[in-house]
Amino acid sequence: MIKRLLPLLLVIAGSAEASQAQVSVVVGTNEPEVFIVPFDGQAHELDIRDSHRYHAAFVDPATKREICRDGEYKTGLVLKLRSLPIEGTEQPIEVLGMVSALSAINDGAKLKCG
Repeated sequence: MIKRLLPLLLVIAGSAEASQAQVSVVVGTNEPEVFIVPFDGQAHELDIRDSHRYHAAFVDPATKREICRDGEYKTGLVLKLRSLPIEGTEQPIEVLGMVSALSAINDGAKLKCG
């Protein structure tokens, strides 16, 4: 079972006249990652997840044949940022975040291909 807390630091730098913001994201003890996000009212996704490969094997119930597949799962942080209408001299930003984590891996029956 993999579980960890993800401390997060999010720094947004920009001004009301600017058409974009520089966003620095620090997750855990990793180095900061810097993104440029435009102020266009659209949602922009910052995907800083790690990819992990796995091999899976299963028996197809219709054909009774063993099927093997390689797959990928991602763990980490995804942020969605969207600029909101300007309020005076300030540019509000909506930030939505999602953390994905793998809670468990269970070994099943061993098949020839897996």
